[in-house]
Amino acid sequence: MEPEPEYYDVDGMKRILALSIGKFDRLSPLPNSMCDKGLILRTFSKLGFRPTQEKDDTLTALDATKLITKFCQKFSEGKEKNDPLKRMKCLAVYLKSHGGLDATRGTFMNFKDQQIPVWDLLEPLLNHELLKGVPKIVIFEGCRGTNSIYRRAGDQTPEIKPPTAGVKVHRRVDTIFFAASPESEYAYTVTDPEKPSPFTEAFCEELDQNPSIDVYDLSNRIVARLKDQPISLDNEPIEYLMAPCTETSLTKRLRLYNVREKHDTKRYMPAGGTPPSGAIESQREEIRFLRAEREKLILENQNLQLDLNHARNRK
Repeated sequence: MEPEPEYYDVDGMKRILALSIGKFDRLSPLPNSMCDKGLILRTFSKLGFRPTQEKDDTLTALDATKLITKFCQKFSEGKEKNDPLKRMKCLAVYLKSHGGLDATRGTFMNFKDQQIPVWDLLEPLLNHELLKGVPKIVIFEGCRGTNSIYRRAGDQTPEIKPPTAGVKVHRRVDTIFFAASPESEYAYTVTDPEKPSPFTEAFCEELDQNPSIDVYDLSNRIVARLKDQPISLDNEPIEYLMAPCTETSLTKRLRLYNVREKHDTKRYMPAGGTPPSGAIESQREEIRFLRAEREKLILENQNLQLDLNHARNRK
């Protein structure tokens, strides 16, 4: 018999960061950006991920960089205190925008004013000291280029310049990357603000139906679901097919929602249900974390009141 595959331990603090850009200075809007983000956050919340999101869909490149830095600082706050709630067990990042492909810096995404290579943007997270050995999942809902690999015979392949000494090489260890399209290909979305994009919808529905699925099986199911599903674009008579892909450097197998016992599938709970016994400890950790945050807010409010009273007395 073959030995059981080794899985990452994801029972504990899990976070998801969602950036969904819908408005741009020089590009067409993405009307369903908020719909996609809402679906992703609902799905991951059921799996025990605490969401962190930017509500504004008009982020500039500088705003996004600051947000990533702030996010890193936030989950690092308890390092010196050895706070178990700060020990990240799994990190998910959802990125939705117009995208493309740079010959030397890889996939990029557009913000309101300019574009940033995805791996440059996420470098502070992926290489963070506290995330070494922690599984990281990146979901990219966007195009990854416009030069289709399906070219007519005789067409000249675009020249790709060799990388220079200044190009960064990112260490994407323990990371799995889900993308709506392969490199150099379009991804397709919808213009209805109330409907999710096909790739995001497939990802969430497959995960919702089987929350303890292995991520490799999840990838296969998404591809099988979309490869024969035609996508119709506005004002175009042609129907397109999608080709979602996965790139991975995971060193173990990964389930985003681990079951504690074999054949035990009762821990997963749709929103509004009764918590199963296996999830009690995770909920207790969450309660302790929220109480600590509440105490911080109370203390900050008291300090503000003292400052205000001092200012009034001076008058």
